[in-house]
Amino acid sequence: MKFIRWTGLVGLAVFTAILLVIGFFFVNGWAKQGLEASGTKANGAEVDVASVQLSLSPLGFKINGVEVADSGKPTHNAAVLPNVQVELSLAQLFLGNLRIHNLIISDVEADVERKQVARLPEASEEKSAGESIASAGKAKVDSYTDGIAQQLPFASSVLDGASANTRQAVTDAGTVLASSKDEVTTAISKVPNESALADYKEQIDALENTEISSLDDLADFREKLQALQSAVSSDKAAVAELKTVVSDAVKANAEALKDVANAPGEDWQTIVETYPLNEQGLLKVADLLLGEGVWQKAEKAIYWYNKAKPWLAKVRLNNDEDEKPARGVGQFVHFAHPDPTAKFQLDTGLVSFVSDGWPWQLMVENIRSTTDGAVQPVYLKLRRGEESNEALLINGVLERSGGSSVDTFTLTGRGVAFSSRDINVAGAKLNWVPEDADVTGEIVSTDGELEGDITVSFPANQFTVLGSGDVVGYLQSAFQSVNAFNIDVQLSGEVTSPRISVSSDIDNKLSAALKNVAKEEYQAWLADVESGFNDNVADLTASLDGPAEEFTGEESLANFRIDSFEQQVEDRIQALEDKISAKQKELENKAKKAAEDKAKEEAGKLIDKIKF
Repeated sequence: MKFIRWTGLVGLAVFTAILLVIGFFFVNGWAKQGLEASGTKANGAEVDVASVQLSLSPLGFKINGVEVADSGKPTHNAAVLPNVQVELSLAQLFLGNLRIHNLIISDVEADVERKQVARLPEASEEKSAGESIASAGKAKVDSYTDGIAQQLPFASSVLDGASANTRQAVTDAGTVLASSKDEVTTAISKVPNESALADYKEQIDALENTEISSLDDLADFREKLQALQSAVSSDKAAVAELKTVVSDAVKANAEALKDVANAPGEDWQTIVETYPLNEQGLLKVADLLLGEGVWQKAEKAIYWYNKAKPWLAKVRLNNDEDEKPARGVGQFVHFAHPDPTAKFQLDTGLVSFVSDGWPWQLMVENIRSTTDGAVQPVYLKLRRGEESNEALLINGVLERSGGSSVDTFTLTGRGVAFSSRDINVAGAKLNWVPEDADVTGEIVSTDGELEGDITVSFPANQFTVLGSGDVVGYLQSAFQSVNAFNIDVQLSGEVTSPRISVSSDIDNKLSAALKNVAKEEYQAWLADVESGFNDNVADLTASLDGPAEEFTGEESLANFRIDSFEQQVEDRIQALEDKISAKQKELENKAKKAAEDKAKEEAGKLIDKIKF
């Protein structure tokens, strides 16, 4: 029995030694492949590891050349980690736990171009909140870069729907002109044309040349004239109708064109009322001074924050392990230990890198999970500059409990450099040279909902305004009184789509000048809109020139036909009637005189007979 027991013990020792030898020679490759596979899966883009070296004293790994591809830009690495040192607890490994005493990552580089485009194993649904906050910040900068006019829409977009009344009035006027022309044309077709007038002329000429020497001739003439008048009566009615049609058409056209003349004024009033000068939402100089660079830095910070959040969530144990099955008969009861051992724990982590010419250090403490799945608070510290002489210090507490997360970051900075900026303010060039600023603030993310307030204090500033015109004068006078000021940035909304609000006491100090600048810029914008508006109105009303000209031609033709009929027919027939009346009176007087003469002659003869 003793021989068998010693043999088994020796065999176990030999087997264990073989495993250790195999592990020593192959663990580096296994660790490298494991890191690449798990890293790629978690990152959503390729993760490459140049080499992994096992260290036995202290137990740990030295990992070199880690390249983490950017899933949103596969041509670049989101981060390059040249040197990573991991110190492990051997005792905890035997207990099935992973405890990292120290994690040191040095000389980190970000946004480095790759030699080869990274592989994307699966489509990543994650969206960088940094992109959102940078886009939001850039939008604010862009929206103010050209002054107050950018708060108003482009003139072209205003003009697209600004001529509605004019457009409708022109359409209605075009319809009225076309209808009037058609009615006049129809009425013209019913009055005598040149051929009919020639026939009337021939008949009237014949009557005018007729000799009337007796009442019988007069009666015959009257009969012929009445026949002509009877023939003319229907044409006379047609001419009267044409007069009415022309008169009504002219009135309708005048009303329609009057509406066209009034419509642009109504449209312009609508524009002015829709886009008034809003002195409560004037140009915000604070937005311009921060510039796009601030939002780009915020983009990086939020990007890495969102990268870290899933890893902290994964520290929690699987639900299957958390669930405790019902105790069966004969099963031992295990009571919870008051201080259970963590399944995963990172005591201290240190990441160092250089950015903007400054050394940066990120220190993380107490990333730890317990056996019941709860996650202890994680403490981090981001330092710009040397310890105890930090230019910027960010302290963070990341808490995970009961399915919710509360992350709190406090910011303290002194001597933070802001680069000088050249800003276009309503056509004037503003140069700003600030002294180093102080930064304080707190940002809280509760389950992805942001709430934060950051104050940037500029103790001294130099402003120079270049250009000419009233705007330059307003700004030069205003900035002479500006020295120190604060800028407050408020964050709200979701991390993936934050809302940004910027306010500053500099805007209050410049209030009067900014109002004058806004008025100048508003008037310039209004003049630009008015110029385009007038061009649009001219183009719209020009479409009526053709129909109006066509109606005028028909109106002229109608008047010509009316005048021709009246002059060549009606007036001459009236002259014939006057001639008949005069001739009748003449013949009657002549007959009367003849009768009187004859009566006198008869009376004379009777007297003579009486005498004899």
